[in-house]
Amino acid sequence: MFSSQQYKQAVHELVRCVALTRICYGDSHWKLAEAHVNLAQGYLQLKGLSLQAKQHVEKAQKILSSAIEPPYNDNTDVFKCSVELFHTMGRALIALQKFKEASENLAKAERLSKELLQCGRIIKEEWVKIQAELTLSLA
Repeated sequence: MFSSQQYKQAVHELVRCVALTRICYGDSHWKLAEAHVNLAQGYLQLKGLSLQAKQHVEKAQKILSSAIEPPYNDNTDVFKCSVELFHTMGRALIALQKFKEASENLAKAERLSKELLQCGRIIKEEWVKIQAELTLSLA
C-alpha cells in the first residue's frame, strides 16, 4: 500500500508534468490538455479532490477546443485523450453528485471509444478495457 506522502509526491510529479509540457509544447497543444487530464485523474484517484479534478478537465477542454480545428486529421492520440477527458469529468461529477452531467460525459466517452473501435483506431482489447472502466465509474 502507498503512503499519503507517496500520493502527495505522485500528484506533485503530475503538476511538474503539466509545467514541463507547457514549456515544451506551448499553451495550445493537445499534449498540454492530456497533461491536465492526467493531473485531474491524479487529484481524483490519489487525493479524492473532485473539484480540482473537474477544474483541470475543464482546462483541458478549453485547450482542445481552441487548439484543434475539426477534422482532427488522423490523430488517434487526440481522440484517446478526449475519451479520458470525458471519462475523468464523468467520475469527478459523480463525486460532486452532479449525476446528469456525469452521465452525459460518460456517454460521450463511450460513444467516442466506440467510434475509435469502428474506425480501427483502437483494438478490441483497448475498447473492452475502456468499457470496463466506464462501467466501474457508474457502479
